Amino acid sequence: MRKASGVRASVGAAALAAALAALAALAACGSPSNTTAASGASPPAKPSGTVTVFAATSLTDAFDKIGAQFQKANPGVSVKFNYNGSSTLATQITQGAPADVFASASPANMKAVTEQNLASSAPKIFTRNQG
Repeated sequence: MRKASGVRASVGAAALAAALAALAALAACGSPSNTTAASGASPPAKPSGTVTVFAATSLTDAFDKIGAQFQKANPGVSVKFNYNGSSTLATQITQGAPADVFASASPANMKAVTEQNLASSAPKIFTRNQG
């Protein structure tokens, strides 16, 4: 099972740049790196493959836009979304469902995933409720 990236959101408008950066970093991590013969240096990895995003239902509109922008900017990558309530998504992840990104609307549900060492990094808050 892949470990989910620790991305957490409070319900509200998503910060598009932060989420795109998270998707780009995840996609690049899974890419094979090629070493150039002349310099011995590795060129920047081109993202490829599928990025599986588990996101709170409240993020559907924003994440659909993010996914479309990301796929357009990275033709070798497809983004697959699983939208649901944060508690349902956390349960799916803790029961073995593969996720590259988990965007939870609830700190408690993020904690349920991270306490079982199912996150590859510490959760990051990328948006909050207004008010």
